[in-house]
Amino acid sequence: ASGWIRCKGCRAACGTLMDVYLVEGTRPQGPGYAPNTDNAYYCLCSEKDVKNCTMQSHPERQSLPFKLKLVNCASCGSDLGNVQDASLILNGEWQSRLGHMVMCFKCQNVLLELPHWSAELVEVKKWSILYAVLAEDCRLSIVTKQFLARQIQAPLNSHMAMNSGKGIRFVPARRSCA
Repeated sequence: ASGWIRCKGCRAACGTLMDVYLVEGTRPQGPGYAPNTDNAYYCLCSEKDVKNCTMQSHPERQSLPFKLKLVNCASCGSDLGNVQDASLILNGEWQSRLGHMVMCFKCQNVLLELPHWSAELVEVKKWSILYAVLAEDCRLSIVTKQFLARQIQAPLNSHMAMNSGKGIRFVPARRSCA
């Protein structure tokens, strides 16, 4: 099992982790742009690898031309992210590997189901926190629960304090009925 990226709202599968990467890229000018730290972290896949989603032209495309499409969960309608122009956000070989249009998942609206571990899902507050744990661009299907569980309590790097379960945490795969 390669694992899944799932909608946080309804737990529908949106893509296989075999096709999903966590990468460092550049942040285009717009909301959240910080010229002194123009790096950004993306959980992304090729547009063609998105599953169980609907896409429409992005409503802010005139003011934010790098945002091409708005992507919603086909089951519950949650905003899962945007299809973006890879040439404006990615460096190196990523554009040739994934294509011109890439799906960028919003961390606050998706969960990760790691390979061989479906009892719990991984909730990530910011992609930069997970990137600090992994320390490099990677395919998310290689991440294991054992590795991540060890890293959650370890210092992430010289720029970040201990995670202490706040930035990355395990949540039940199924919602409890309350």
